[in-house]
Amino acid sequence: MLDRNVKLLLATSAILSASMGLYYPFMSEYVYALTGSAYLAGVVASIRGVACAIAFIAGGRLADLAGRRGPIWAGTAMLGASQLLYSAVGDAAGLMAASAIEGLSYFYFPAFNAAIMDSAGGREEAVWAFTWSVVASHVPYALTPIVGGLLRDVYGVAGLRLSLIASGLTTICVAVVRLRGLEETLASRRRLGARWLLEAYIGAASDLRRLHRSVRRLIALRATTLISAISMFEVFSILY
Repeated sequence: MLDRNVKLLLATSAILSASMGLYYPFMSEYVYALTGSAYLAGVVASIRGVACAIAFIAGGRLADLAGRRGPIWAGTAMLGASQLLYSAVGDAAGLMAASAIEGLSYFYFPAFNAAIMDSAGGREEAVWAFTWSVVASHVPYALTPIVGGLLRDVYGVAGLRLSLIASGLTTICVAVVRLRGLEETLASRRRLGARWLLEAYIGAASDLRRLHRSVRRLIALRATTLISAISMFEVFSILY
């Protein structure tokens, strides 16, 4: 039997997945429609990706110090704000600002995963929880682009803006549900010191050096080849 926290996280993840499917596959076309530049579509995607990578490390440290619940609902709210900002802007600067905010909002992912692990009663429950987490995060997203594409074909850029507004408002509502419904799972929380952010990146670099050389090579290969190739395809596939 899954814990109440796990059920709430899985249910809200499915809702977020469905709402993001409305617009996410069409983001590059949205940027291109507003700016006329495929280059800027790539820049916006790169800003989001770099900000996301930076935020992950800080988010992991924050989750271990300040707890899981706070980062989860705050990051979700930040994600919703970025979607609403996307819908309101009309130039490259606004799009890049929204993409930076979106990337940084994903700092809550480590806390999300930790909360699921904390709430799972044992090894078997944890396996099932993470399995359903993957399902909840991907299956709804695979279905709703049909609706987003229809809105795009019928209303053009206005349809993409409508999808972003719908997703942003939905995400804000999910943030409120997570704020009110989640229970903190970290037993002992500590105050954030003045150097907690710097210590997060120093610790991450130290942990990376301690990994086996083969593991470091696999990480480098995945980052430089696999993810780069997939990202380039995904970013420009809608333009193609």
